Amino acid sequence: MSILGNCLSIAYYLGFIHAFLEIEQLLGMRRILVVTFHRVVEDGAASQLITGVSQGTSSAEFEVRIRLLTRWFTPISVAELDQTMANARSPARDSCLVTFDDAYSETLSIAAPILAKYKAAACVFVATAYVANQNRFWFVRVPDVLQQATVEQWHRISQDPHLPTQFAKALEHTSIESLQARRETWRRIAPVLDSATENERTNAIEIMESIVTPPQTPYLSILDWEQLRQMQETGIEIGGHSHFHPKLTTVETPRLESELSECWTLLREQLNTAPTGFAYPSGDYDDRVRSCLESSAFRLAFTTRFGLIHSSKTDRYELPRVYLPDGPPKNILITIAVLKLSKYMPRTFLKRLGKYLGQRLV
Repeated sequence: MSILGNCLSIAYYLGFIHAFLEIEQLLGMRRILVVTFHRVVEDGAASQLITGVSQGTSSAEFEVRIRLLTRWFTPISVAELDQTMANARSPARDSCLVTFDDAYSETLSIAAPILAKYKAAACVFVATAYVANQNRFWFVRVPDVLQQATVEQWHRISQDPHLPTQFAKALEHTSIESLQARRETWRRIAPVLDSATENERTNAIEIMESIVTPPQTPYLSILDWEQLRQMQETGIEIGGHSHFHPKLTTVETPRLESELSECWTLLREQLNTAPTGFAYPSGDYDDRVRSCLESSAFRLAFTTRFGLIHSSKTDRYELPRVYLPDGPPKNILITIAVLKLSKYMPRTFLKRLGKYLGQRLV
């Protein structure tokens, strides 16, 4: 462990982190923390899956995070956040909202009961074209192939002459002979697919699926409309995540506007409630995308930038969110403390601290 890690651990075990949080809570700094999750899975399930969003957070780890968040923050809903920002006022005390991107089925079966247990406020962001698995995210389809493929099939894929050049190069010397090898292959090819154009990515995946038949029931399942209504009945809000989940900065303005309007309209029609919040797919946005959001029916938009919301200062279409780090509870509490102190810390120190926590802080 680094010297920085040792110092933080000592501060935690001597009670300094807890003391700071107690004092800060008494002072009532009144900021808002938005936390991001994708999947919550049964304990032990993650060890059998490809890494990345498909692996998810175990139910036990998720409960630890929710317990700590509700200990140090007051729950706030998207609707309450919208009202707070509209009035340019601060909440009564430090507040927290839990968010989920993509609407995986375990959000209802595993996460919702834990959220209810701790009375935590939450919002699920839905890419409406994928509801009930009508379509499948590329980052679901490729892990499905990796889970199913034989060594011989993977060799055929890697040798296919019609593969896009950059993807064929990424597949060189990859292996799927063990679960660890499949995970390493996913880590290698995922960035290449993510940076590819939609046509290139679609071409590559169609070649893969022509050789490896996708499972009839994907191991990553998306909630259907009835399940989303059930989520609403538990008090969990539903927000938008575009229609087809593209990188919004890469699409032309007419399609961008369509992605937003179609998403909002479908949510309104199917759930009988006008959605308030939107999460940028992959956290990808720029000034043009932000401007389109502001002109849309969505009232708030969430990024993947690290930070806390200061209701009177934060742009309502550039709201920060935080991924809590893996590891023991002390890492979570240290991250919360860092969040509250980050504006007083030099960037070089935050970079080193982020490396220790496994979190991008600047």
